[in-house]
Amino acid sequence: MKRTALLIGVSEYVYPWGNLTCCKNDVESLSTTLNSSLGSYCFDQVSVITGADATYDHVLNEIDRVFGDPGISEDHLILFYFSGHGFLYKRSNGIEKGILVLNDTKKEAPFSNCLDIEQLRSDYFDRCNANVLFIIDSCHSGTLTNYTDSPFAKAASISVSLLENRLQSSSDTPSISKSPRGLLRIRYPKVFNSRANSW
Repeated sequence: MKRTALLIGVSEYVYPWGNLTCCKNDVESLSTTLNSSLGSYCFDQVSVITGADATYDHVLNEIDRVFGDPGISEDHLILFYFSGHGFLYKRSNGIEKGILVLNDTKKEAPFSNCLDIEQLRSDYFDRCNANVLFIIDSCHSGTLTNYTDSPFAKAASISVSLLENRLQSSSDTPSISKSPRGLLRIRYPKVFNSRANSW
């Protein structure tokens, strides 16, 4: 299986969102793990975007490159990881919509150059033949599960189905629950580690 990762850590912002201290370190640590600490499960390609490089244009170009790879197949794993600010606004139906804030996202008009979660899903993730692992470490990320069409809700359902098929035992499957604040809690069975080599 070919494994590709796109890791985005936004600690510094041109506009007054408030700089963060850990995002760059998180991404660099994850990159080290994916590159060297997984043995035969190491990733083939790990792209890291941090600091002033995490602009809207650059990030979108990298997303286009990774998800537009003509060599992508069903036997391909893509990890998309984002660490940084998240922002919410309420739509006309009262449901909150989440965006990811980049280095140059404008405070007064954030929707002109941000990463829209739903758009990411519809334009890239849903159209991709690869297995996509989508991880967001940002403010308010749990509220993205508040609507049934969210990528998190779908990912949770898909993940359980895949694990059920892999483990082939109802007693071994993970359980997923949602906390009052909208965060997903995923409990994996002990057998997961012992059977990991069969993936």
